[in-house]
Amino acid sequence: MMEEFCSEAENPLLQMLHKMDDKSLIIQVRQYLQHKRYLIFFDDVWQEDFSDQVDFAMPNNNK
Repeated sequence: MMEEFCSEAENPLLQMLHKMDDKSLIIQVRQYLQHKRYLIFFDDVWQEDFSDQVDFAMPNNNK
């Protein structure tokens, strides 16, 4: 997803992804997904608070 985002945005963000802190990465993901339809699958998740973390990163477009 992030490779597609970087190519669409024509930004050199792909090289910067590994250096971003969590907050910066969340902001980039939210901006990319805003006003778009998406379906995301998470497999093999073992953290109990995972859904809270993911909900924070996903935009709420009321769709």
